[in-house]
Amino acid sequence: MIGKSIGAWAVYIFFGISGYLITASSFSNSVPQYLIKRIARIFPAYLAIQFVTAFIFGPLVTLLK
Repeated sequence: MIGKSIGAWAVYIFFGISGYLITASSFSNSVPQYLIKRIARIFPAYLAIQFVTAFIFGPLVTLLK
């Protein structure tokens, strides 16, 4: 661990906190309720990224050829 960069430490801290929060959330809800909340949190961002990729980046990359 000694000699790791600040970025590496930031990643370790991020995943540590994230793992703690996800575990705490899963224990405070039933499995179906946890999955519904998790999907509702992630799916809108997933759709937005898919839209940006398909309708903005895709045509831009095609025009650059």
